[in-house]
Amino acid sequence: MEKTLVIYKSNTGFAEKYAKWLSEELNCDLLNYENRNTINWSDYEAVIYGGGIYAGSINGIDWLKSKLPELKNKKVVVYATGAMPADAPETKEAMEKNFTEAEAAQVKSFFFTAVYVTKRWPLSTN
Repeated sequence: MEKTLVIYKSNTGFAEKYAKWLSEELNCDLLNYENRNTINWSDYEAVIYGGGIYAGSINGIDWLKSKLPELKNKKVVVYATGAMPADAPETKEAMEKNFTEAEAAQVKSFFFTAVYVTKRWPLSTN
């Protein structure tokens, strides 16, 4: 089985939650983006990167894209999390704008909907 690394950058906790699920299911290494400078790419055959999507841009994606030349012989997967419905045309457009045509040929990308749950506060305390 190939050795896989899951890296995540999470502001809201959703990208982290998906990263942990993936890491558990794949029985692979998990790394917070803050520790990205410790990665030895030669240890891995596959890399999964996840981050929230803000104003159409995947959090931390520029860093990962700068590493694509080093990852050219590896499987690279990117996922984004956000409040948009996964099947909305805007979601597809936002995901596509994060990659050039050449980058998109090297990277498989996915979108996971993040759902906010709020507690409803009573209008009165009576």
